[in-house]
Amino acid sequence: MERGNQTGTGNFILLGFTDDPDLQSLLLGLLLSGYLVTVTGNLLIILAVISDSHLHTPMYFFLSNLSLADIGFTSTTIPKALRNIHTHSKGITFAGCVSQVYFFVLFGCQDNLLLTVMAYDRFVAICHPLHYVAIMSPRLCLLMALGSWMVSVLGSLPDTLTILRLSFCTKIEIPHFFCDLPAVLKLACSDTLINNIVVFSMIIVLGVFPLTGILFSYSQIFSSILRISSVRGKYKAFSTCGSHLLVVSLFYGSSLGVYLSSVATQSSTMNLMASVMYTMVTPMLNPFIYSLRNRDIKGLFLLRDCSYCNILDHLFLSNLSLADIGFTSTTIPKALRNIHTHSKGITFAGCVSQVYFFVLFGCQDNLLLTVMAYDRFVAICHPLHYVAIMSPRLCLLMALGSWMVSVLGSLPDTLTILRLSFCTKIEIPHFFCDLPAVLKLACSDTLINNIVVFSMIIVLGVFPLTGILFSYSQIFSSILRISSDRGKYKAFSTCGSHLLVVSLFYGSSLGVYLSSVATQSSTINLMASVMYTMVTPMLNPFIYSLRNRDIKVALGRVLTKMVPLSERVDARLS
Repeated sequence: MERGNQTGTGNFILLGFTDDPDLQSLLLGLLLSGYLVTVTGNLLIILAVISDSHLHTPMYFFLSNLSLADIGFTSTTIPKALRNIHTHSKGITFAGCVSQVYFFVLFGCQDNLLLTVMAYDRFVAICHPLHYVAIMSPRLCLLMALGSWMVSVLGSLPDTLTILRLSFCTKIEIPHFFCDLPAVLKLACSDTLINNIVVFSMIIVLGVFPLTGILFSYSQIFSSILRISSVRGKYKAFSTCGSHLLVVSLFYGSSLGVYLSSVATQSSTMNLMASVMYTMVTPMLNPFIYSLRNRDIKGLFLLRDCSYCNILDHLFLSNLSLADIGFTSTTIPKALRNIHTHSKGITFAGCVSQVYFFVLFGCQDNLLLTVMAYDRFVAICHPLHYVAIMSPRLCLLMALGSWMVSVLGSLPDTLTILRLSFCTKIEIPHFFCDLPAVLKLACSDTLINNIVVFSMIIVLGVFPLTGILFSYSQIFSSILRISSDRGKYKAFSTCGSHLLVVSLFYGSSLGVYLSSVATQSSTINLMASVMYTMVTPMLNPFIYSLRNRDIKVALGRVLTKMVPLSERVDARLS
């Protein structure tokens, strides 16, 4: 690239973390896992604040804004880094680089300003508790939140717009995984004096001033806490701002660590690790800090409020339905599109994505059926202790745990595909990218892949199935000990739907792999695959609704509400 203004066509090269393929696969897994945890955790905080009226207070209002800013902050850099690692590409366009700088500064400023506003909120709560409601009015809270967003949107423009006046040299390699503003300015051939003045001014206005506000607020808070006579009173006052103080320390500590490390050492690896700390680790930890140290948030997530207890009756069934939707949507829409367009192609990225989500939702089905088997085991074998054992907290933990295990457990099967090279014959005799079929096309050694697949089948397939079989052995043993036929029928009817779904799921899955072993006919294999990818998820709602009185009653209520609604719509249209 020649010297000159490259704003129209120039590309930058993000050197990233490493060129080692093995380390890249590990990094891809770690970054993807961290990103998913960050987005999920912050979304849960936002949904919790929106859904629970008890959390409609200034502190939680600002917390939900902070979670939104953290999602944006992480999403500015990590998805591009993941894409570059996955595609073995390092390029980023000039427009993409400038956009990264803009949004990175925007969400960084927003984090800064929101932490300042939250410090002021804690200052008022502790130093002026009697006037808290009057001072922190809904109008003021809304103005402060909107003001912080407006200042961030406008305040990030000068840093970004001054980049457009620069020309860049032939060396356009950025030793980073994203377009960090100081790294971009170092590549400029033209004079960067104006840029440095603007950056310094913005740091003073949007960095130092807010930090000064936070320090002043906490100096007043600590002064007020020290004047409290009782130890219990001091602890109670400090606990109201403990989470915020920890988040502030983490945010500014990691940011300061990045720039101190960049000054103290020229090692790009150290700078990269420090950058990961504040671009992903800090936003990822924020939801946990606030939820683990906050009684209101924990109370909502652990469903201690009795108004949520009625959700738990069919919590696992609703999760199974969601998993079935994902399981079918992973394969069928692409097959329909191929049939409709008379096309048979799928990109490598699309194929790997299909494998990942297929394994994910398949594991989730497996784990949920195991959890539901345990639920039926407790209901039949320990009916008097059912409410105590199957507490709202345990139910939620098992549901969230199954999703987390599925998300992480499907990564090894997928990531090990990225190390393979494929032959010229890349025809998959299937209507979707089935993992065994994909591995057969590889030219390179698939020993590691087969070991990983076998290990995952043992951990996420055999162990859950063993749990189901053990649960039902105990259930049948308890049913046989019941003296009356009516009692036996009633006990068996509580698990009949689940047993039928389990038989259908494992029977069809087993049938697919037995048919693939017994015959080389692709038609038979395809028909067997359709059975467990579409027919089984399709039948599950009917099995549970036709054999479950509560579900039938609930569906009846929904349908009766929909009929008057449709009549009103028809009346308006006519």
